[in-house]
Amino acid sequence: MATDDAPPYPFSASALPGGPLSDEPPMETVKHVQQMKLLLDLIEWAFRDRDDVFASGNITIDFSPKQLRRQDFRSPDVFVVLGAAQRPRNSWVVWQEGGKFPDVIVELLSSSTREKDLGPKKDIYQDVFKTPEYYAFDPETEELFGFELVEGRYRKRTPDASGRLWSKALGHHFGIEQGLLRLYTREGLPVPTGMERGLRAEAAERQLTQLGLAVPATG
Repeated sequence: MATDDAPPYPFSASALPGGPLSDEPPMETVKHVQQMKLLLDLIEWAFRDRDDVFASGNITIDFSPKQLRRQDFRSPDVFVVLGAAQRPRNSWVVWQEGGKFPDVIVELLSSSTREKDLGPKKDIYQDVFKTPEYYAFDPETEELFGFELVEGRYRKRTPDASGRLWSKALGHHFGIEQGLLRLYTREGLPVPTGMERGLRAEAAERQLTQLGLAVPATG
């Protein structure tokens, strides 16, 4: 018989190489999906020189066999774990990851999830996960909330004069630009999106071409 100290069949450590398959439902709107993808892209770029930062979104976090059996918890929209190998995972299985929980969690609020995200789920992140930083952003109303774990309890954060929240864990600010939640460097510069990086690369290539320094393309 399975106990709460060991995962029940078929969720053993060897059942699936990347852990149990995630069963998270689709996100509420296209805007929520776009926001999740944007945040993950920005986090990946911000930590491109490190191989010990794992970030993912809308995949199951299995934190106890009891939770696996009850299936009464839906995982964060975006989460980051520091000190974790960057390898493919079907889900985040805490007991297979040395007991590691997320260091940063971001929930994307909606009219149907807002009450739970700022209530029972926040309590789980505080009391069970003990995640140091929790952020919640509503893509529709553009509200941003930040919470920091202080002596075991979440303390609500106050944005700075620019309306941004500093993440000590990530070493970046969270801020809103044109209705989207983005990352900013310590100096206040926006972490570039994939499109912005592409445009910058094209501009740099054009400049080199004008200077006669571009490397000829080979085919």
